[in-house]
Amino acid sequence: MQAMDLDKPLTPASERVWHTPELVRFILPHLARERVDLLAIAQVNKAFRTMALPLLVRILDVPLSKVDAFQTLFDRHPELNEHVRFVRIVDDEARHWRDRCHCHSLIRVFDTNKQWRQLKDFLKNRWPAAKFDVTCGVRTSGSVAKALKLSGIEKNIVALRWIADFPLPADPDSDWEDDSDDEIEFRHDQVEYGWDRASQVTQRIAEAQTTSDTKLVSFQIESKQAGILDEEVISFCAWKVMRNVPSAHLHTLNINISSHDAGIPNESEVFKRTWPKLRHLSLNAGPESIEEKGQDELWDDFGEGVVESWVRRHPLLEHLDIRAHSTIPPILLNNDFHDLTSVSLQQCDPGFVGTFLLRLGHKLVELELPRFVTGGGLPAAIRPGLSLPNLRILRAPPRVAAALIDGKHAPQVAHIELKWTDNVGELMLQEWILPASGAAFHLTCLDIQIKFDDFEWIATKLSRTTFDASRFPALVELCMRSCLEYQPLEGDYDESDFDCDCLRQILRCVGPLPSLRALRVQGLGAGPLPTSEPTEIQIGLAPRKLEYLTWVSTHPSRTQYFRVVQAPIRYVPQRWECVCHSPILLTMQQLPASFRAHISDEGEWIQSSKVRHNNTLFDHTMSPPRLPPQP
Repeated sequence: MQAMDLDKPLTPASERVWHTPELVRFILPHLARERVDLLAIAQVNKAFRTMALPLLVRILDVPLSKVDAFQTLFDRHPELNEHVRFVRIVDDEARHWRDRCHCHSLIRVFDTNKQWRQLKDFLKNRWPAAKFDVTCGVRTSGSVAKALKLSGIEKNIVALRWIADFPLPADPDSDWEDDSDDEIEFRHDQVEYGWDRASQVTQRIAEAQTTSDTKLVSFQIESKQAGILDEEVISFCAWKVMRNVPSAHLHTLNINISSHDAGIPNESEVFKRTWPKLRHLSLNAGPESIEEKGQDELWDDFGEGVVESWVRRHPLLEHLDIRAHSTIPPILLNNDFHDLTSVSLQQCDPGFVGTFLLRLGHKLVELELPRFVTGGGLPAAIRPGLSLPNLRILRAPPRVAAALIDGKHAPQVAHIELKWTDNVGELMLQEWILPASGAAFHLTCLDIQIKFDDFEWIATKLSRTTFDASRFPALVELCMRSCLEYQPLEGDYDESDFDCDCLRQILRCVGPLPSLRALRVQGLGAGPLPTSEPTEIQIGLAPRKLEYLTWVSTHPSRTQYFRVVQAPIRYVPQRWECVCHSPILLTMQQLPASFRAHISDEGEWIQSSKVRHNNTLFDHTMSPPRLPPQP
């Protein structure tokens, strides 16, 4: 009998792990957020594909423009339908139409009505256990009604968001002056019809959920674009239905109305309703131009205390955001708000803000403040003795933020968003954050927006005066936005190469930051980065812990998310070369937008109605900051 060879190497441990299905099933869920690794594993063999695909489809982000791709996938793998749990359906054409600010083309990318019809056929008898978060444009509400009804998903919708997506004039200053009366009347009828159908859809969802365990918990109505018309565009009937439809389980309500909607009696119908479980309230009434109509005509309801009374009936509010045109009388908030942790005081007198903060400031975790240019200004709002011990997120102009930080009123702020800044010099970070005792050491996120400097200059200027390893040792996330358009160089110069060169310069500028894990860059005029394959960039210096890059382009409008992997390059310098840093190879792999999704247990895809509040990837109220949880 042959003796056993004890010296013969055993099967490597890693190989044994990947051949143990129980262990593989335990490992794979940790790769589900970024998805790209799961996709790679699914291509290894059939066994891995069987385990990886159910995790890939558990959370689905379904833009209307990609319905074809999803239909192909689920037609090939019908067994995956039972694994889908959380779905967001977005009319991405409507959202682009609403958000576009640099393009006034009246040409739409695709036929949204056709896409809704295709979605109806695709969803029929699929995803029985899924919960749906639906964002749809009002212009195509007729097609939305048929799609939701015939697909049978009405009873499983937990969040519904209506977005105004009506055509804007080719000249944004024309206000349709060159159009005939018939054209204006037709457009008005189209708008009113859209909102009436939207109200019917909302009502039908509520009726379908009377016997369902799933309830509508989040509702949004937005008519901001409708301000181009001279008449009310949300009919009384639509407002009344929307007042009555949201269920008693509603905990998030977001109302964005234009100045042309803010008249009696329409919006007051909404203010008559009480939602006993309401936790998050956002009311944005303006600030469109109101020169053509008098303040009394537009805002009587606000002046009569309707909003104050409405808020008073919701004592469980945790997040409160009320904003309107600057000419509107200040809204008084005299409630005790026992659970309030986040507040935006945009339409408030400085004296009231000062009293409010002295009374409730100790509870706040997130605070947004305006410039305070009237009514006593900054001294009336930021008073001696003010204490904000739990404040972690501060959104304010530099002067207001400086008064809170340098005055040691908010010693634990981790996330600062600086607003209304014309140039880098106005930030003056070295004059108030750095000297303040411990402020720079607590800071984990800095979000800056500059009007009249491009982002290359922003990064260069800050690298000379502010970004230093010893000054911001804990900074995890940096967001930079420039509102100044830059142009690529003329001649035979590829625009994507130009954008990559800009990125290299920015990475070099922020390279000394030792803890930076996420960088967001948004520049007016920027183009998208190449995504056909993982992008590789050679650079001399970059933040050594950088994991994520968000690149926001405007031509075309697109937000790209990348995972960043760094590897040193073996390089032997010549005798005459002076090399301060070993070169680095950055490999950037594009991630789906859903990787950053924050989904509640009810199935709502949590997102702020304010675009800028969605800039950051990490939750900086946590220590250390972390990506938002997914169910």
